[in-house]
Amino acid sequence: MKINLLLDMVGQILIANRPRPDLMSIRFNTLGAVWQHKGTLPAANALGVLEVYLRECVIDPLRLIGTVISVTDATRVKVKFEPPGQQIAI
Repeated sequence: MKINLLLDMVGQILIANRPRPDLMSIRFNTLGAVWQHKGTLPAANALGVLEVYLRECVIDPLRLIGTVISVTDATRVKVKFEPPGQQIAI
């Protein structure tokens, strides 16, 4: 019980010192993701890492590797996720 409290306190300190990106809506599933992008748009067919911060209490984001399929309406980005490697898929 004390270890959980200690981990929670350290997590809160780390969160306070590590700024999060602005909130935005995203739809994603096992195949890919779609969101309205703010700022510099990624190029079509670019490979990259999508970081999704699920909750304030989780310090590290969920990181998903994907390829930009399309950029439409000058802000809407659609990404297709790459299949995980053999070690992760098992």
